[in-house]
Amino acid sequence: STLTASGYTGDLLWSTGETTPTITVTVAGVYTVTQTVGGCTSLPGSGDANPLVVPAAPVVTVSDFCGYSTLTASAYTGDLLWSTGETTPTITVTIAGIYTVTQTVGSCTSLPGSGTASPIEIPVAPVVTVSDFCGYSTLTATGYTGDLLWSTGETTPTITVTIGGVYTVTQTVSGCTSLPGAGIANPLVVPATPVVSVLDLCGYSILTASGYTGTLLWSTGETTPSIAVAVAGTYTVTQTVGACTSLPGEGIANPLVIPPAPVVTVEDLCESSVLTASGYTGTLLWSTGETTPSITVTESGIYWVTQTVNGCTSQQGLGEATPHDIPETPVITKIGLVLFSSSPVGNQWYYEGTLIEGATNPTYTVTHNTGYYSVMVTINGCSSEMSEPVWVDVVGVPEIPSEASFTIYPVPNNGLFTASILYPTDETFDIT
Repeated sequence: STLTASGYTGDLLWSTGETTPTITVTVAGVYTVTQTVGGCTSLPGSGDANPLVVPAAPVVTVSDFCGYSTLTASAYTGDLLWSTGETTPTITVTIAGIYTVTQTVGSCTSLPGSGTASPIEIPVAPVVTVSDFCGYSTLTATGYTGDLLWSTGETTPTITVTIGGVYTVTQTVSGCTSLPGAGIANPLVVPATPVVSVLDLCGYSILTASGYTGTLLWSTGETTPSIAVAVAGTYTVTQTVGACTSLPGEGIANPLVIPPAPVVTVEDLCESSVLTASGYTGTLLWSTGETTPSITVTESGIYWVTQTVNGCTSQQGLGEATPHDIPETPVITKIGLVLFSSSPVGNQWYYEGTLIEGATNPTYTVTHNTGYYSVMVTINGCSSEMSEPVWVDVVGVPEIPSEASFTIYPVPNNGLFTASILYPTDETFDIT
């Protein structure tokens, strides 16, 4: 309260000891003042001071959050005024510092209540680098110290994506999450897988790629649209467009089996040969046009046969036919009792159409049995026609050397006789 003296001309003296026209007191009560003029002091004038109550300073509580703090005033009844100029019970600040608030009740304003704001620092957004590859992109975060979280839900420094678009990542440090760092993924297009068609042929298969625009590469190393393979199995092909290679297209080759060549055995007969195929399961075809297992030919030469199984024809099986010739009909020349055949080999002599055992030489000496003699020639199992017969008339005995003798006695006899032979050399004789 202020107390002010008026209506005076002398020197003032307050009960507080002050001498100014106006004094200020904070304690309620009666205060007096006198004036002295020319050594005389007046009676005291008085005034009753009743200072108005100053409201208490509001209590300020501070909550620090990521990037901002909230300050809340409590224990007040009047109107608030923050050092920011705001008048709400709670204010939000983003700058660290001391903030104050007063309350006004009636015409009296409290001392300021204060609070210190220390917003938790928001970490910087991670930097995202993007590498685009064939069919996928990698996004890598850098410039971070906290825990990462990508928009895909992954938490690793690098992620791989296959779909183009914007991907973001944040970092969290001490509970505070940064603004998102972003990267745009544009995976390079992977070309379509080539389509492989397979044509299985005899002994090989043809694989053909279609549905491609780039450069082909087969698992065999070939780069042509079609390849031929002789071994059954799975074959693959890719196409490359730009820097990207497709997934492999595949085809299964099953070349049709070429059957083995039939085995040909040859039996050479008289004036013909029989060729027989074995070791086959399919349909036969001889070089003569015949299709039977065995064929008969009359001309010498090489003959072949193939077999066909499931449309596939084997290599040729070969056989050489050499039909045996029938010997010419021999001609007999007669000199005395000696018969000569015109053939030097293969002779067989006959008497009256009956085979003479052991008579196979080119000559035959008749020693008994007057009658017709003939000869047949057999070479390689083939026999000639029987020769024209020759009549031989046997009289007495053949001539013997002069130094030899042959005696039979007695003559005549009844079947019991003696034969005596003297001969200059060792010989064996048949006596009939």
